[in-house]
Amino acid sequence: MDDSKQAFPVPACTEPNGDYVGSFPGMTLREYYAGQALAGLMTSHNLDEIGPLVVKNCVDVADALIKELNTEGK
Repeated sequence: MDDSKQAFPVPACTEPNGDYVGSFPGMTLREYYAGQALAGLMTSHNLDEIGPLVVKNCVDVADALIKELNTEGK
């Protein structure tokens, strides 16, 4: 599974005064997808029900999505 792609990377940039700021890799797609799955669950569940197992399931959903996207078109 290739989860090395980044979500929302920022290329090297400079401040308006010319100072170099650098680049930022952003979060991994795995982190982004897991966060999106968790956000979706939080809209339909009691927050007291969100525990480690639910969070692990969100990561599993992210992994499954990345795996499917990597096999798409093969």
